[in-house]
Amino acid sequence: MRKQVKQGTYRAAEDTFLLADVLSKYRFDRALEIGVGEGYVTAELAKRSKMVVGTDMDINAIRKTLQRLRDARLENVDLIVCDGAKPIQLKFDVCTFNPPYLPSDMADITFAGGKEGLETTKEWFDQCTSLLNHYGRIIFVASDLSNVSRLVSYINEKGFETKILARKEFFFEEISVIEAQKSQQGL
Repeated sequence: MRKQVKQGTYRAAEDTFLLADVLSKYRFDRALEIGVGEGYVTAELAKRSKMVVGTDMDINAIRKTLQRLRDARLENVDLIVCDGAKPIQLKFDVCTFNPPYLPSDMADITFAGGKEGLETTKEWFDQCTSLLNHYGRIIFVASDLSNVSRLVSYINEKGFETKILARKEFFFEEISVIEAQKSQQGL
């Protein structure tokens, strides 16, 4: 396993804004965000949910998110310093994340998602599967610089159906927001 080092808090960028835009079209009772960063998506979820739980392994990310929430007078969020969603035991309507997804063996996990760029996404996806209520969904960001078709196959093998909710092209990559929901055949 590669040594994981976080080089500061992930700053909101185009991928963050795309995810927040997609989530702005929904309402949730309970929402979970893994990797809150500076809290941009967390605040969007808090505006549209009864209760939000946000996690990040970086205490400074939690502090920045808390300040953003205070500034917006949003009080329906619980923040936890942890790796992924390991200590969480609630059920959610949605689990969301903008994982480090770029293929890289570098130690900076703010952007490096492992050799194929899928390792963190798979890990967080697996953690979320047991946290969904009956009709819950997982909504996350992926890049075409990683093997998205392999990721979708992995998710389908776990009994989920996927669809792309949004795409945006940049000069070097295409970012997608993907929704995974339990297959209706398995219910």
